[in-house]
Amino acid sequence: MDDQPFPHTLPTNSTPYFNNNSNTTGAGYDGPGECLAHVFGHGKRLWAAPDENLAYWRRMNVTEFVTDDGVGIKPSAWLFVPPVCETGTCKLAILPGGCDAFTDDPPQGGSDGDMARYGIANGIVILKPCQGGSIDQNRFPTNHENLRGMVDVYGQLSADYATQKGFQMEPIGKMLKRLLGVEQ
Repeated sequence: MDDQPFPHTLPTNSTPYFNNNSNTTGAGYDGPGECLAHVFGHGKRLWAAPDENLAYWRRMNVTEFVTDDGVGIKPSAWLFVPPVCETGTCKLAILPGGCDAFTDDPPQGGSDGDMARYGIANGIVILKPCQGGSIDQNRFPTNHENLRGMVDVYGQLSADYATQKGFQMEPIGKMLKRLLGVEQ
């Protein structure tokens, strides 16, 4: 669906519409399922496991990749590894979002929980780099999205925001290369 009013989130069936207090049932839209059907299912529906398992989330110290502490990315990340992916070949989804893997409980519920349930059932590892780190306001005085803990999707850090040279994408790319076993 391309008509859902959720510009900054991956809505789940229970995500309420913004500013709609009367909506107690939520959007009724499986954003994680639709996303994964598009990316991995080539349009075919994927099925999710009935329950998420927090034991599959691992805290990762990514300090070696996050070398600029003023661009909104924290030196921690979560890695979700279903049992089938411990020894077999699996898919990989990267899901940046607000978190701190050093101090927070494992991601659960909402789109994180739904993505994990799809990961269990479909052999998908999830890398969740933690956004919400500090922003150097001297370097980026007009940056308002990242100050709210969001991923740089508007180029407020640099024109390279969506490339491997982007301040946030470069460390995420290095994490990806490490996971894939690619020399850096």
